[in-house]
Amino acid sequence: MIGAQYEFLCGVYNTAVNGYDVNPSLSLGVSYMLETPHREIPKFSDWILLRGVFTATDRSAVFHIHNLQPGDIGNDFFLHNLTVRQLTNA
Repeated sequence: MIGAQYEFLCGVYNTAVNGYDVNPSLSLGVSYMLETPHREIPKFSDWILLRGVFTATDRSAVFHIHNLQPGDIGNDFFLHNLTVRQLTNA
């Protein structure tokens, strides 16, 4: 609904186990309505919540999770509870 506020969130867990494994650096995005800052997901941590709130400016949107870390050793993670929730009406 155009003008309504929405929340986009997910839990992230870094599955790397070796000291030389790179950590993912993730952000959430929604078309041109949301781009959260990148957040490094450290090894040996608990689940980390990534969250962003945006106001809808269109009837449709593309949701994405962007990984800024280009490394291929490590950089492994689980995603859990991907959620899009309407917070307010227009």
